[in-house]
Amino acid sequence: GFHQGDIAAFSVETENGEEVPAVLVHCRVSDPEERVKLHDQIREKVRSITGMNCVVELVPPRTLPRTSSGKLSRAKAKKLYLSGEIEPFKLAA
Repeated sequence: GFHQGDIAAFSVETENGEEVPAVLVHCRVSDPEERVKLHDQIREKVRSITGMNCVVELVPPRTLPRTSSGKLSRAKAKKLYLSGEIEPFKLAA
């Protein structure tokens, strides 16, 4: 459901002031059930590597910002995500 270079990871502060990892992933999967599966797989993978729960957001392709040289800009992705300019897909509960 995603390719190398489709992921921006950074930390965000929760409501209680705790810092947690956040992962934004370009998602090319259109089936809502498959999106939920992909979301859960990413969350479990990050948890198995870091031992931490994380925020995982699937975002439309070409949503994450790039630098002029074509690299993913994590700082800008974080800024856009926190400001609400990057809107993740809504996942079925």
